[in-house]
Amino acid sequence: AAFPEAQYDLAQTYEDVNFLGVNNLSYNPHKCVYWYTKAAERDFPAAYNNLAGFYETGVGVTQNIRKALELYKNAGELGDPSGKKNYKIMLKQIKEGKYKLDEP
Repeated sequence: AAFPEAQYDLAQTYEDVNFLGVNNLSYNPHKCVYWYTKAAERDFPAAYNNLAGFYETGVGVTQNIRKALELYKNAGELGDPSGKKNYKIMLKQIKEGKYKLDEP
């Protein structure tokens, strides 16, 4: 049995700054991507949003703007307010030419 909330929480433990705003000595973007992916596969909304950020920046994973946009969209559709906001921001950035969807 998989528990997306637990997978999400585990991913959080590997973020660069913890919830107290302190630099995390266990920072590991690859583990963040791994566990956010697991939680997103179970439709955990915030996991989609956080995973999208890694694909947008190309940290811990190959940058993929199209995938980031898709993940933000999924987050928003599942009710994650940050995902909804980030999706709109990214659409605007694509329109303004900051990002191109045909980038690898």
